[in-house]
Amino acid sequence: MVSLAFSIVLGVALVLYVFFFLLFIFGWSSLRGCSGSSRLPEKQVSVVIVARNEEAHIGALLSDLSKQRYPKACTEIIVVNDCSTDNTAAAVLPYIGERVRLLQLEDYVDVVHFKGSFKKMAIQVAVQQARGEWIARVDADCRVGPHWLSTLMCCQQARQAVMVCGPVNFSHDGSLMQQLIALDNLGLMGIGGATLAMGMPTICNGANMLFSRRAFLEAGGYTSNLHRASGDDVFLLHALFKNSGGRVVFCRDKAAEVITGVANSWTEVLEQRRRWASKLDAVRNIPLVLMAATVLVFNLFLFIAAAGLMWTQEHLFVFLLAGVTKWILDVTFLTQVTRFAGQWRLLRLFLIGELLHGVLVMWVGLTAWKKSITWKGRPIS
Repeated sequence: MVSLAFSIVLGVALVLYVFFFLLFIFGWSSLRGCSGSSRLPEKQVSVVIVARNEEAHIGALLSDLSKQRYPKACTEIIVVNDCSTDNTAAAVLPYIGERVRLLQLEDYVDVVHFKGSFKKMAIQVAVQQARGEWIARVDADCRVGPHWLSTLMCCQQARQAVMVCGPVNFSHDGSLMQQLIALDNLGLMGIGGATLAMGMPTICNGANMLFSRRAFLEAGGYTSNLHRASGDDVFLLHALFKNSGGRVVFCRDKAAEVITGVANSWTEVLEQRRRWASKLDAVRNIPLVLMAATVLVFNLFLFIAAAGLMWTQEHLFVFLLAGVTKWILDVTFLTQVTRFAGQWRLLRLFLIGELLHGVLVMWVGLTAWKKSITWKGRPIS
């Protein structure tokens, strides 16, 4: 009876896994870029950057932003210094001028007694202070190409979107650990784009997005989830998708990508994944919850079946069927995404990456109940 129940659960999880990954594959294939848009829009845009201890990176990003092909008269850059303990503010000073402003978060928030997400509050402050009708978000440790902003804006104009999610690529130092993390992160980026293409938003990356200032304020910003440790991207994605009747799109265009690094240690990776998972119960999106539960249960039961082969061959057929099907779907989808990102060589690590992904999914799923989370040396809950 136990054996039959095990096989049924694994079988159901396999069917759902196949459904979701076929959706990912077809969804990603249906995405198109926006570089071919003819006339460059001239709408006012405020680029918002929240920086906490980013002394080493912020200068390079501001240099990139100074080279944007979008009309300078229509652009402003707002850097919010999130109580940095290094020289982030000093690194921004050489760039301050008519188009670049530096805000200190402590000038707007009682940081001593504030208990919510500092990053969300920093974004909210910047949006309230912004002059632009559109807000472009990019993380302080990212790099952007000269057509980044114009491509996002052309995509918005062509599709009449209230929010555009952009692609995020990942640099690495060539080590096995960082290549594996980059491969896993690219898969998550692809899932976010693919599900949006199918009209079923799940996840996105706050390191690269564009949204209407008016739509943000009408949605109440982050007021309802300010206490959550993470989710400045996903909460906004679902709120604007719902309020706009689905006018949120993913811009599958290399010109719109941002490039960021990956975690430097396994401890950082695990903490990052737990931080991402901490918002799942508050999103209240059935497809997202079902997708996450399917991936967790499928990987967990696949691992149990593999371990059980050391004692009995009873589940060998089910394990092989489930395992081979998973690998075919995963490699097909990852091939699409890594080719777009120009990182197809990462697929050489596919089998190791499959093991890593399974371990990460199970670890996060089984420890997500723990509330203590840390981000850049600051405990958040």
